[in-house]
Amino acid sequence: DGMTIEREDLVILLLLLCCAIPLYLWRVYDVPVQVNTDEIHIGDYFEKAVTMPSPDLFGLSDYFDFPFFVFYFFGLIAKALGGVDFYHARMAHALSGALITIPAYMLFRLFWERKYAVGATAVLMSNHALIAISRMVSRNNVLAFNVCFALFFLLLGIKRKSPFYTFIGGVAAGLSFYQYPPARLIFPLWGVVLGVLIVVYQHKISLSRIVVGGIVAAIGFFMTSGPNIIALWKIPAANNSY
Repeated sequence: DGMTIEREDLVILLLLLCCAIPLYLWRVYDVPVQVNTDEIHIGDYFEKAVTMPSPDLFGLSDYFDFPFFVFYFFGLIAKALGGVDFYHARMAHALSGALITIPAYMLFRLFWERKYAVGATAVLMSNHALIAISRMVSRNNVLAFNVCFALFFLLLGIKRKSPFYTFIGGVAAGLSFYQYPPARLIFPLWGVVLGVLIVVYQHKISLSRIVVGGIVAAIGFFMTSGPNIIALWKIPAANNSY
């Protein structure tokens, strides 16, 4: 049953991670070659974020009004890995990219047999753009992790008629507002997925179940993203382009 994560799946996940982590960390300091100063500035802001005496984790930073939480989160990871510097900041992003393996495989297992889920995960994790962007201080792919994680619980909750799972999916989707601004595309993407469910699976999943699942997930989404949405309303219009 593609809806159940069993012991065999845990073994497969461990093996996939054993392949992904070395790949994403290999020569992380040197490759890709830095071609602008963004990585330096953002790395410096990591250090600033973790040394602030009383930071507003759910507000905006003074770095182009980007969400503060993402700087603080990766700054803490870099600090735990050995220090808030260029090397450890890249390592923190690379590890977050490699960990996309977990929610991606879980999401694919909702629909496919193990061999197809393994293949799809391998294709995703070996994508050159995903690898390269995950290894830069100025970029991270936590959005991909968040999308897979949120969609897994959203769809699992609808399939199993579990409001708890759909709520968790909504909470995870709401966390996108505390990441790089384009991460907010998860909200329309989530709507597209619900629309596909209504059209394609109308004979297997009732419309009422999808609607109820969407409402429960929306509650979790706005509970999580609410503080950041309020902060966004308060910034000058000139900064909205970011």
